[in-house]
Amino acid sequence: FDMKAMKNPHYREVENLLRLGSQRLRQELLAEALDCFQRAYRQAIKLADAAVIRSCAFNLGACMVAIGEYERAVRYLQLVLPSDAAEKPVPYIGDVHFNIGVAQERLNKGDTAHEAFRHAYVHYKKNEKHQLEVEVAFRIARYSESQASIQEARAYYKAAMEACRGDPTLTEWRLRSLVKFAFCSFILSDFEPATTLAESIADAHLIPSNESRVAILNEMGIALMNANKYGPAKECFEAGLQSVTAASSGESPDDSSGNSRDPMFQRAAFLQNIASALTALNRYDEAIGNYEEALAMFDASETANGLGRGHCYLNAAMCHARLAGHEHRTSARQLYEKALEFAKEADDRKTQWQALEALGAMAFSDGDMQTASDRFAASLALLTEKDGKVHQDRIEAKLKQTQQFAEERARAEASPERHRVERVSSVQGSPARVRDRPAMSSTEGQQQQQMSSEVAGHAYENSQESYTSRSERTTDSLTGSSYSALSSGATDQNAPQQSPLPLVARTISALSQNSQVQQLQPLPRYQTSS
Repeated sequence: FDMKAMKNPHYREVENLLRLGSQRLRQELLAEALDCFQRAYRQAIKLADAAVIRSCAFNLGACMVAIGEYERAVRYLQLVLPSDAAEKPVPYIGDVHFNIGVAQERLNKGDTAHEAFRHAYVHYKKNEKHQLEVEVAFRIARYSESQASIQEARAYYKAAMEACRGDPTLTEWRLRSLVKFAFCSFILSDFEPATTLAESIADAHLIPSNESRVAILNEMGIALMNANKYGPAKECFEAGLQSVTAASSGESPDDSSGNSRDPMFQRAAFLQNIASALTALNRYDEAIGNYEEALAMFDASETANGLGRGHCYLNAAMCHARLAGHEHRTSARQLYEKALEFAKEADDRKTQWQALEALGAMAFSDGDMQTASDRFAASLALLTEKDGKVHQDRIEAKLKQTQQFAEERARAEASPERHRVERVSSVQGSPARVRDRPAMSSTEGQQQQQMSSEVAGHAYENSQESYTSRSERTTDSLTGSSYSALSSGATDQNAPQQSPLPLVARTISALSQNSQVQQLQPLPRYQTSS
């Protein structure tokens, strides 16, 4: 505009309106910004200059994206696109496609938005605008993932990751892309990215925002848990706990960004995840200590979270069930009951049926067939299709076995031989003693022993879960309810066999209500000169 503005005051007026509109937009004075851009567009129409009209239409469209007028935004932005293949596009055509993509995305027109972002990606990559290239690649990958196009999603996450290399300011984007790339790879039974994840833990400390660093470390830890890399996962969770603790105590250099969430709750969730890693490493005593500390912090937290408490009690019960001794067995029963209580409060069906199955197995091993049957039946009633048929078949088998056991016992008690006398060997040198008991079938003892052996491991069966972020990270909440399970699991066929993985704390996965730092969020782009 500069040369034209020197010769024609109308061009200068347009230029000044565009600059003022951009300034008002940065100040979040949206109504004033819109007024400036509309006046500039009307003045451009009078000038009948195609380049100026396009520039004003672009800014007006971008402003409408910012204020939520998405349909009108698309109409103005499409005026900037070349009318035919022979027409040369404007230099900022990548931003045009990006803003169209944002508007269409907000209108829930995913396929149209996806196509617009793909066009933007080509232009950003060609012009080596790496941050914009990363943002758009991430959006394309995220949509592809939501449509179950895992191969395409993985390719774009990899592209985003590679565009960040060599630029420390893009470390957060690189690690987020790496985590998502890893999850997609796990679905495709490729666990090689887990090695890269483990080697990148230290890089998280290059992220300036403590809040973002905490979220990234947790995401990396969960990904590593899904790849059976329990040691590195524990290292991630411990680094995240250290960041939260430093921020809450004022030791972090950017304490203000790290203290925006409830630090007591964050610490509790990280301790729970550390305990989950220890459980997977068969270090049950250490895990129990961390679960107990996590529960104490959950109780002291200002954030109400029955879901997290339910998971914590369930995992702690699993650890006690793995350890020998009457005290551990008693503790396991009590903790399963607590897990059931909090799971009901949070309407967490999965934790409920897991706890009920465990309590049913314990009742069976105690010989209480009625309670065992009731627990197994209640567990079955809570199962859904998402839980998988394997769980239903297993619990149905246990219920049937319990009922058969009870029927055999009833028949034995009703038989004439009900009070037969059995000699029982005693300590050598002591008199033998006698006892009455109902006759036991040849398989009864084996059944009871088998069910008893399942008490410790019942809830471990297929309890390993993977968590991926929703399509919009910026709407994450503290509940953690927005995380879904990967369909394939993450069992590395070549890796040493480990104890099945306990539930990872879902709550920690959403520590940040806005997990991307502000300067990295894709925002509408504006043009102040042609």
